[in-house]
Order: sequence, then structure tokens, then C-alpha cells
Amino acid sequence: MSTDSVPARRLWLIDGFNVLHACLLSGRDRSDWWQPQRQREVMQWVHAFAEIEEVCVVFDAKSEPEASLLGEPTSAEVCHAPSADEAIIERVRHSLGQHDVHVVTADRPLGDRCRSLGARVERPWAFARRIASGTD
Repeated sequence: MSTDSVPARRLWLIDGFNVLHACLLSGRDRSDWWQPQRQREVMQWVHAFAEIEEVCVVFDAKSEPEASLLGEPTSAEVCHAPSADEAIIERVRHSLGQHDVHVVTADRPLGDRCRSLGARVERPWAFARRIASGTD
């Protein structure tokens, strides 16, 4: 069987703080949105989905927080980068061909850049419905 006929695994790259603001903090206090406990909320939110799909949540951060601050490990990979957008773009470039890449963001310029590279882009609200329904 040719490897060309084997479908690529899906990789979901999630713009962490973007999704946090769009889906998890809606109507809630946003004064501490950058804190590790908020990052932990995102990681817990995607945990079940990450058990069936490959997921990487990317957060903007000058340095990676201490692992214990993020709570229990989840099925999703977590990355911290000075620019989450640039880290996502770089991951898209390196993953296409090996994965069917999906980027979750409401950031239009980031979404446009990812699409131009060949990734699919899903808005956070559509991704939230996907998680809530348990569909992949």
C-alpha cells in the first residue's frame, strides 16, 4: 500500500490566550488572564479532545512557567513562546505533509497566514462546539 493513500494525522495548534479570551473568559473577570491558572483552564478544557487528536496549545510568554503552576499534565502538548503567532506559523511549516494541520484562532492575520501555508483554520467558537459535542 502506498503511503500516499494513508491520511495524515490531524494536528490542532491552538492559539492559547486567543481561545481563552474568546471562549473561557467571556463575561468573566479578565484581570489575571495571563496567569498560569488561566493557562491551566485552557489545558483542562482541551484535555479530552487531546486524548483522540494531537493537540498543541501555544501561549505567548517570555519564559515557560514552572510546570507545577500549570497543574496536572494533560493529553495536550503545551508550548510557550515570545510570540505565539510566530511559533504557530513555524509549527505549521514544519508539520504540513506529516499532519493535516488545523489552527484554532480568532486572530484574522494569523489565520490568513496559516491558510496561505496550507493549514485549515477554525474559529474558537466552532472549536468549542466541537469539544462540547465530542466530535472530531
